[in-house]
Amino acid sequence: MEEKRIKDDSSNAAAVQGVLEKAKEIKGRPATDHPSEPKAPPKAGESKTKPLDTGKDESANGVAGRIKYKGSDGEKAEEGVLSGEEPATNLDEKKKDKSDSSDEDTVLTNKVNDILKRSPIIIFSKSYCPYSRKAKAILLEKYDIIPTPFVVELDKETSRSPAEADDLDAPTLGERLQAYLAKSYNRKTVPNIVINGRSIGGGDDVEKLDKDGGLETKIKELGGKRIMQVKKRAEDD
Repeated sequence: MEEKRIKDDSSNAAAVQGVLEKAKEIKGRPATDHPSEPKAPPKAGESKTKPLDTGKDESANGVAGRIKYKGSDGEKAEEGVLSGEEPATNLDEKKKDKSDSSDEDTVLTNKVNDILKRSPIIIFSKSYCPYSRKAKAILLEKYDIIPTPFVVELDKETSRSPAEADDLDAPTLGERLQAYLAKSYNRKTVPNIVINGRSIGGGDDVEKLDKDGGLETKIKELGGKRIMQVKKRAEDD
């Protein structure tokens, strides 16, 4: 029995020794798999990344200001139209509209200036407005003012610009004047009493100045040398 155990131990030791020698042999063997060779650096001027394929034909774009497109007759070119630009006809129409608007503004400004020259006191009124009637009664009947205040009845200024003469929806001269006064004097309603280019308000404002005894002073103050006379009439006049 002892002899058999010694024999088995010898066999096991031999097997272990064989495994160790086999491992040493494998460890010393040169590797058969080699790492991939390094890629050559990109040449000068060559992009490191591959350009994105957009699917577009790069040759479709010509020189600046010129776009080429393919049609049934081959390649054609449309000059003067770049991507994002509007056709010349649309630009011309916009310029014309802008020019027309500028011309109308000029005409309106000239019209207002002509009105302001008529008298140092201008009453922008509407014939049917009770507040306008009140202001006109005070300035034209209760006071002697030289030069006489000039009245503009906006509702009777019904003309339109030549370009809009047949357009019944277009604003009349009176409506455009009222819009101009609202923008210039920050007053949208009538009446609007203007002395030497400065508004003193409407019918209620004039009435208050009259009752307080300050209307004559206000007219002289704003009218300056253009006002030759301002005097309140006697009650029995």
